[in-house]
Amino acid sequence: MTPSLSPKFYLGAITILHHAEQALRASGEEASTYLFAHAYQTPDAAIDPEAPVVNRYTLPNGAPLIVITDVPRTQTVVLTPEDAARRGETRLHPSQDPGQP
Repeated sequence: MTPSLSPKFYLGAITILHHAEQALRASGEEASTYLFAHAYQTPDAAIDPEAPVVNRYTLPNGAPLIVITDVPRTQTVVLTPEDAARRGETRLHPSQDPGQP
């Protein structure tokens, strides 16, 4: 059986916030690696059609990275806890911490 090449959900428009961009650059990583993991490797049990999909990753340099896709699946944001604090985001409760994608 061939694995599915379709994402488990759609990401919509993608926004990478300032501190996330800096963290990715400092670690030598590409956002696409984590966006792929978010869309294709999130466990089915963590995907609720009525809730945002939230994943927390750890970059190779130890920096945390969060990827959130909203409920209508029209926007995905890549951010760090610092970005979230600056935005006043208080509802970040990642469903999992897969570490490296």
